[in-house]
Amino acid sequence: MLIVDFIVYGDIRWNIQREDPTTVRLKSFPGWYFINPLAMLSPRVKSEVNPIPMSKDECHLHSNTLSFRVPQGEQEPARHMENIGQFLRKLRFVTKQSALTSEIAGISTYEKKRMPKKPFPEPNKGRVLLFGSYRLKTAITLSSIVDADELGLALDVPVYATMMLDALHAFENRDYRKAILYGAISLESLARAIALSDYNRLLEGDCDSAHLRVCEFQQAGDIVTKKDPVLDFLMKSEGFAKLLHEVPLYVSKRSLLIEDQILYRNAVNLYRTRNKLSHGQDVADNGDNLFPTNEKGVRSALECANKVFEWFGQTGYYVPVYDKVPIGR
Repeated sequence: MLIVDFIVYGDIRWNIQREDPTTVRLKSFPGWYFINPLAMLSPRVKSEVNPIPMSKDECHLHSNTLSFRVPQGEQEPARHMENIGQFLRKLRFVTKQSALTSEIAGISTYEKKRMPKKPFPEPNKGRVLLFGSYRLKTAITLSSIVDADELGLALDVPVYATMMLDALHAFENRDYRKAILYGAISLESLARAIALSDYNRLLEGDCDSAHLRVCEFQQAGDIVTKKDPVLDFLMKSEGFAKLLHEVPLYVSKRSLLIEDQILYRNAVNLYRTRNKLSHGQDVADNGDNLFPTNEKGVRSALECANKVFEWFGQTGYYVPVYDKVPIGR
């Protein structure tokens, strides 16, 4: 069988179950099968990391490779690099593994006679690993491979999701200014995207949209377009706060200011911190209710952003915390 390895920059974290299959057939790449990374472990690769047994039925490992079984006649695997990069972006979106990159460092193609399943590692009871549970929660599983494949290659990852993940990755790398900037931008992008999504859903569905002020406008060529001038005015008005109060209140009859005033104020202060940083000014302390650009301040800022994401119905993001994870549970 013909195997193609796509090697990426940085690590890919995995959670593998004992009952997981050796291969998963992909829809996005006809004739291709994703190979369980546990089956690809081999002592011939010196940089390889041994799997960490988390329980008798689950192990965690990290690698820098996506491996596929491809049709025997596959001549140029390099022509799939762009699509593999897109697939990696979908995996990042599905798992929320912020450190996962879509940059391909190299490709390896080789023949393999058979695909053996490496014996599942046995757990070591009584040990504790200082690891960070967020890494386990965002590790790739074979189920997330299927979920990312179901999204297809054409659909773009929402900008707000990419920016939030970039903010979390920047925080993990102690790039605190970037974390603040990306975190604030992700909130603005999210609020706008959800408002437009809810608006379109109201117009196209059976939900009550009588509160909207949709008007028909005649365009050239006898084309009639529908537009809500009130929403258009609110969306174009300056001020981030409107995206958390007036806009969702008008479209979805919800307001963060009304439902959670403290979170609303913190989100506005996060955006104010972003504005100060974007003008070249540092934030050394929490004066004027801004978030200082140190670990404690930026952690609080990203936790605030995450709560706003949850208020808008977007879950699964984790601010890195380096807690202890028991092994052999």
